[in-house]
Amino acid sequence: MTSHRDAGSHSGGSTGGHQGGGQGDAAINPQSDAGTTTDAGATTDAGAADASGADGGPSDAGALGDAGGVAPFGGGDIAIVYSAEGAGVDIRTKIVAALDANGTLESYTARLFNGMLSTMESPTRGSCSATDLFVDSTAALGRLYGGQLGGAFYGNALSFGAKEGFHYVVGLMDAALPASGNIAYTTLAASKPTIKGGTANPGTSTGTAKVDFTNKKVAVDLSITIGGDTYTLTTTGGTAAPATSEIDLDTDPNMRPGTFGGVLTLINTGAACTGVTCTAYVQGTVLGNDEDRLAVTVAITGNGNGGDGVHGVIVMQK
Repeated sequence: MTSHRDAGSHSGGSTGGHQGGGQGDAAINPQSDAGTTTDAGATTDAGAADASGADGGPSDAGALGDAGGVAPFGGGDIAIVYSAEGAGVDIRTKIVAALDANGTLESYTARLFNGMLSTMESPTRGSCSATDLFVDSTAALGRLYGGQLGGAFYGNALSFGAKEGFHYVVGLMDAALPASGNIAYTTLAASKPTIKGGTANPGTSTGTAKVDFTNKKVAVDLSITIGGDTYTLTTTGGTAAPATSEIDLDTDPNMRPGTFGGVLTLINTGAACTGVTCTAYVQGTVLGNDEDRLAVTVAITGNGNGGDGVHGVIVMQK
């Protein structure tokens, strides 16, 4: 695993969406990584003016130096984790976002490593409907489906059928992580997982997790069922032994503290993994100033492309 290289994405690189690798291997879409000529951190889009006014100036909501926060979470920095066909699986921190009272994501704008707002990743709900909604004072979860996202996503048109979707959790980032100890989590809410092309009805997701702040690890034991197939995602040692997990926790206050990511190899032979070894990309972040929520996003694929396969998100409670 490598360290985070930007404030808004895990780094990586091939086409097809943001892939959930380790903390430095997560983004499969080369356009999304700060520091390359086509990335969200390139000089051509680092704070460039756009129609929304998000040009990084001192008067822009959420721009560098401005107060964060979004209803219903109040003040504080906000993060999003997402998983979707064509977009892959990834995390963005210190974003600007808009939600309605039901937790429907209306829009978000990613933030670059230099603190400016991205003009390459600022999607809106567009013509999509929303379902699988959950919201409380710390996290909002949902799935946008049956339409096309508006705004910008690296030049890609992201469209979803009735049985597909852009799965997301938006939540309040933890202001100060514990230096040591473990916290166990159980499922509070989950989007119904979808499969590429909508070839099966949306399914079910559940599971548990444990965050090991001492050893900077996150263990998961997840079960995702769709189209008659059940995918079991368990880190080495399971939640009983989080220190042996493949999923690393970032605790560096200068990077993206509370975020995590890792890659799991599955033995399942479901529709997402036909004919090849199956890979699950797991990412997420600790949420709430008391670490009371955990956001987990998953992409399961047999072709090494986090933008294909099965997608879903879970909010857990301690």
